[in-house]
Amino acid sequence: MELHGTNSQVECQTCHQRSDPEPHFSYFRETRRSPICGCGGFLKPATISFGQNLRPEDLSRSEDAASHADFVIALGSTLSVYPAAEIPLLAARNGVPYAIINRGATEHDVLPQVTIRMEDDVEKVFPPAVAAALNER
Repeated sequence: MELHGTNSQVECQTCHQRSDPEPHFSYFRETRRSPICGCGGFLKPATISFGQNLRPEDLSRSEDAASHADFVIALGSTLSVYPAAEIPLLAARNGVPYAIINRGATEHDVLPQVTIRMEDDVEKVFPPAVAAALNER
Protein backbone atom coordinates (compact mmCIF):
# COMPACT_ATOMS: atom_id res chain seq x y z
CA MET A 1 0.00 0.00 0.00
CA GLU A 2 1.48 3.35 -1.00
CA LEU A 3 0.39 5.66 1.78
CA HIS A 4 2.87 8.36 0.77
CA GLY A 5 2.48 7.87 -2.99
CA THR A 6 4.94 6.71 -5.60
CA ASN A 7 7.75 8.03 -7.77
CA SER A 8 6.74 5.61 -10.53
CA GLN A 9 4.04 8.01 -11.72
CA VAL A 10 3.47 11.74 -12.08
CA GLU A 11 0.24 13.40 -11.02
CA CYS A 12 -1.50 16.52 -12.25
CA GLN A 13 -1.98 18.98 -9.41
CA THR A 14 -5.26 20.19 -10.95
CA CYS A 15 -7.19 17.15 -12.24
CA HIS A 16 -5.17 14.50 -10.29
CA GLN A 17 -4.72 12.28 -13.35
CA ARG A 18 -1.70 10.00 -12.99
CA SER A 19 0.57 8.88 -15.78
CA ASP A 20 3.94 7.35 -16.63
CA PRO A 21 6.68 9.96 -16.05
CA GLU A 22 8.93 8.93 -18.96
CA PRO A 23 7.02 10.72 -21.77
CA HIS A 24 7.08 13.89 -19.68
CA PHE A 25 10.82 13.53 -19.02
CA SER A 26 11.40 12.98 -22.75
CA TYR A 27 9.38 16.09 -23.55
CA PHE A 28 11.49 18.11 -21.15
CA ARG A 29 14.76 16.71 -22.53
CA GLU A 30 13.70 17.60 -26.08
CA THR A 31 12.16 21.04 -25.46
CA ARG A 32 13.63 22.20 -22.11
CA ARG A 33 10.06 23.23 -21.23
CA SER A 34 8.14 21.96 -18.23
CA PRO A 35 5.55 19.41 -19.27
CA ILE A 36 1.98 20.08 -18.28
CA CYS A 37 -1.12 17.95 -18.13
CA GLY A 38 -3.68 18.02 -20.92
CA CYS A 39 -5.90 20.07 -18.59
CA GLY A 40 -3.13 22.67 -18.22
CA GLY A 41 -2.21 21.66 -14.67
CA PHE A 42 1.31 21.24 -13.31
CA LEU A 43 2.80 17.77 -12.94
CA LYS A 44 4.84 16.44 -10.03
CA PRO A 45 5.81 13.00 -8.76
CA ALA A 46 2.74 11.25 -7.39
CA THR A 47 4.06 11.45 -3.84
CA ILE A 48 2.90 13.32 -0.79
CA SER A 49 5.21 16.31 -0.41
CA PHE A 50 5.97 18.26 2.74
CA GLY A 51 2.87 20.25 3.68
CA GLN A 52 0.46 18.04 1.72
CA ASN A 53 -2.10 15.98 3.59
CA LEU A 54 -2.38 12.24 3.12
CA ARG A 55 -5.34 11.23 0.99
CA PRO A 56 -8.19 10.32 3.34
CA GLU A 57 -9.05 7.22 1.28
CA ASP A 58 -5.44 5.96 1.46
CA LEU A 59 -5.31 6.56 5.21
CA SER A 60 -8.63 4.76 5.66
CA ARG A 61 -7.46 1.75 3.62
CA SER A 62 -4.25 1.62 5.67
CA GLU A 63 -6.14 1.71 8.95
CA ASP A 64 -8.49 -1.01 7.74
CA ALA A 65 -5.58 -3.19 6.60
CA ALA A 66 -3.85 -2.70 9.97
CA SER A 67 -6.97 -3.76 11.84
CA HIS A 68 -6.97 -7.07 9.90
CA ALA A 69 -3.21 -7.73 9.87
CA ASP A 70 -1.60 -10.88 11.20
CA PHE A 71 1.85 -9.29 11.35
CA VAL A 72 3.18 -5.76 10.90
CA ILE A 73 6.64 -4.61 9.94
CA ALA A 74 8.09 -1.11 9.67
CA LEU A 75 11.01 -0.82 7.26
CA GLY A 76 13.49 2.03 7.05
CA SER A 77 11.48 4.64 8.93
CA THR A 78 12.02 6.79 11.98
CA LEU A 79 8.30 6.33 12.70
CA SER A 80 8.08 9.98 13.66
CA VAL A 81 5.62 11.38 11.12
CA TYR A 82 1.98 11.01 12.07
CA PRO A 83 -0.61 9.86 11.18
CA ALA A 84 1.40 7.30 9.15
CA ALA A 85 3.48 6.26 12.17
CA GLU A 86 0.28 5.31 13.96
CA ILE A 87 -0.65 2.64 11.37
CA PRO A 88 1.64 -0.18 12.63
CA LEU A 89 0.57 0.56 16.19
CA LEU A 90 -3.08 -0.02 15.25
CA ALA A 91 -2.18 -3.59 14.36
CA ALA A 92 0.24 -4.10 17.27
CA ARG A 93 -2.37 -2.97 19.79
CA ASN A 94 -4.53 -5.86 18.53
CA GLY A 95 -1.79 -8.22 19.69
CA VAL A 96 -0.14 -9.03 16.36
CA PRO A 97 3.66 -9.23 16.18
CA TYR A 98 5.35 -5.93 15.29
CA ALA A 99 8.85 -5.87 13.82
CA ILE A 100 11.00 -2.84 13.05
CA ILE A 101 14.07 -2.88 10.80
CA ASN A 102 15.91 0.41 10.56
CA ARG A 103 19.34 1.96 10.70
CA GLY A 104 19.06 4.38 13.57
CA ALA A 105 16.56 4.93 16.33
CA THR A 106 12.82 5.10 15.80
CA GLU A 107 10.17 6.62 18.00
CA HIS A 108 8.62 3.18 18.50
CA ASP A 109 11.76 1.42 19.73
CA VAL A 110 10.81 1.67 23.41
CA LEU A 111 7.13 0.81 23.01
CA PRO A 112 5.92 -2.43 24.57
CA GLN A 113 4.04 -3.37 21.38
CA VAL A 114 7.32 -3.91 19.48
CA THR A 115 8.09 -7.64 19.24
CA ILE A 116 11.48 -7.40 17.55
CA ARG A 117 13.76 -4.50 16.67
CA MET A 118 16.63 -4.97 14.20
CA GLU A 119 19.32 -2.35 13.75
CA ASP A 120 20.33 -3.04 10.15
CA ASP A 121 20.11 -2.07 6.49
CA VAL A 122 16.65 -2.98 5.17
CA GLU A 123 17.99 -3.76 1.69
CA LYS A 124 20.52 -6.17 3.16
CA VAL A 125 18.28 -8.16 5.50
CA PHE A 126 14.69 -7.93 4.31
CA PRO A 127 14.79 -9.40 0.77
CA PRO A 128 16.68 -12.54 1.89
CA ALA A 129 14.31 -12.96 4.84
CA VAL A 130 11.26 -12.76 2.56
CA ALA A 131 12.85 -15.16 0.06
CA ALA A 132 13.61 -17.65 2.86
CA ALA A 133 10.08 -17.38 4.24
CA LEU A 134 8.54 -17.96 0.80
CA ASN A 135 10.78 -20.97 0.16
CA GLU A 136 9.60 -22.58 3.41
CA ARG A 137 5.98 -22.62 2.29
